[in-house]
Amino acid sequence: MPATASFTAEKNLSAYLTEGLNLLPQLPATDISLFSGKLGHVLLYAYTYKLTGEEGHWDHAMTCLDEVLDKLRNPAGSALISVPGVIPCLCYLLQVLSTDGITDIDLGTDTLRQLDEVVFRNTQANLQDRNIDFLYGSVGALNYLSTRLGHNPAAAGYLRILLQDLLAHKVEDARGVRFYNSHINRMNNSTDMNLGLAHGQCGLLLVLLKLYEAGTLQAEIRPVATGMLRYLLSLQLPPEPENGYHSFFPARFDDDIAPSDPLNRVKYNNRMGWCYGDLNVVLVLYRAARILQLPHLVALADEVGAYTCTRRTLEASGIENAHICHGSASLVMCYNALLREMPLACYSEAKKYWLHRTTTYLDEEYRQALTNKHAPGLLMGIPGMLLILVTEMLDTPTSWEQLFLF
Repeated sequence: MPATASFTAEKNLSAYLTEGLNLLPQLPATDISLFSGKLGHVLLYAYTYKLTGEEGHWDHAMTCLDEVLDKLRNPAGSALISVPGVIPCLCYLLQVLSTDGITDIDLGTDTLRQLDEVVFRNTQANLQDRNIDFLYGSVGALNYLSTRLGHNPAAAGYLRILLQDLLAHKVEDARGVRFYNSHINRMNNSTDMNLGLAHGQCGLLLVLLKLYEAGTLQAEIRPVATGMLRYLLSLQLPPEPENGYHSFFPARFDDDIAPSDPLNRVKYNNRMGWCYGDLNVVLVLYRAARILQLPHLVALADEVGAYTCTRRTLEASGIENAHICHGSASLVMCYNALLREMPLACYSEAKKYWLHRTTTYLDEEYRQALTNKHAPGLLMGIPGMLLILVTEMLDTPTSWEQLFLF
């Protein structure tokens, strides 16, 4: 049965949702992935069905899912199985739809275990390449494999081997522990350490904490996680709003020069979002405090988190659109995640503010959608914005945020 929509702002959000859903058929996905393709449409339409109970949304979700499965079964599309994120996202997506009572599509025990082995082999190759990317590398796969503990007897062994492969590439010194991401470094022609969730240390830390909380490889993970936390904390600088610096932590960092060096100081950029920024670090600090029992981290998380709530100008936040990568909708998702860890009033108020800002951006997002190449995608397009609206209109908790490490 569909959930009942909450009353607050329902009419306003419902009108924007209807307009966006009417636009979506004109924005066909060009690939099968979660973050930019058809699986993202499956996610949106499935939760829209949960909200409304309208069979048309369910039909759209199943049509998109069938197209993905057909593509994977087709010999011409077999190479897609090794594309980072495709199989892990497909299998994890089906898990969250089942968890939230939307549908229970079972690929079968044998098929899932075969796919787990494929994910394991692909992740080994990515780790050997030092690719710790969440979106396009090993970390997203580790996130999925963590859910297979208790369902596949081989999963614990896979994770043990993959952790060994990861640790073979750690960088460790007096400052702490960190890992290069070859994927993003090649893209940026850089040797910087990336701090973000999507491409760097925060994403990896969140997965390691998830494994630790599950009771897996705790003796191996704890010193790595605490070393990574030490590295993050070593980069903290006080904001200098008078000089245009609003962030406590950098998006990326050159280890060969000091944090305060002008070449590094400019990397403390002000953009907030799901993909990188201070909100990533705040979430890591709260989870580390709870999972590793490091309560001293809470005060810093509260301080940095509360300060982010005051960053509402374009200069201070970098927010200039509505998408869920680093737009206003991403901040709704971020503050919801922080509220689950620490229910501070300022987080609730900031979430409401950025939800309102999202609606103010939507008219322009809809006008530009037909000429925006990113518009069909979940991460930087219309489906992600609509998913946030659907989630806010539901009166029940949702699990899809796990696909984003939230």
